[in-house]
Amino acid sequence: MISPSIDSTGQLALYPTSTPFDEGWLPVSGGHRVHYTQRGNPDGNPAVVIHGGPGSGSSPQQARFFDPARYRIIQFDQRGSGLSDPLGETRDNSTAQLLEDIDLLRRHLAVSRWLVVGGSWGATLGAVYAAGYRSHVTGVVLRGVFLAGADDIRWFFQEAANEFPDAWLSFAEAAPADRRHDLLAWLQDAFTREIGDSQMSAAQRWYDWERTLSAVAPGQVPD
Repeated sequence: MISPSIDSTGQLALYPTSTPFDEGWLPVSGGHRVHYTQRGNPDGNPAVVIHGGPGSGSSPQQARFFDPARYRIIQFDQRGSGLSDPLGETRDNSTAQLLEDIDLLRRHLAVSRWLVVGGSWGATLGAVYAAGYRSHVTGVVLRGVFLAGADDIRWFFQEAANEFPDAWLSFAEAAPADRRHDLLAWLQDAFTREIGDSQMSAAQRWYDWERTLSAVAPGQVPD
């Protein structure tokens, strides 16, 4: 059983937080180092947990969905994220390279096959990894699936404004009025051309917009 039980109040009862029995940094291509941890049972069923974002980093909380007596819970921070370094680096940081990192980590840890678990952007990577490396995958558990296709990107940055106009306007106001028709292109400029303080404002507004879309009761602008 992957998920914990439901407690007497009807709430999801997560497993206790466990201390890693192993952690380290794995050198990968392009001068990056990927940080990883292993928790639970070293002889348990291997499961790799792929975080979202891109860039949010792994969390011990995500490991609490697994019975630590039964699972060998493997987590890692993707390039530029969390404890991986260099932090925030977007060079040599592509989807293809992230997928290579996942399988390099599998080989580094001497795992023949593992369960692939991911949410949001992690679901994107998990689905593509499982399709490309299916002989090394025992199963796939995905939540909050975001396929990152052209339709998904267009809905996220533009069309969702029809459903959540106030939240979208709060997000879009980070950009000049003449750039709001293509927010993704403007964000690319903001984060690669070092536009100073506007980077932090854009990051916060982007984060708030994602919270609006992913909340149980979406639509309210976060405060």
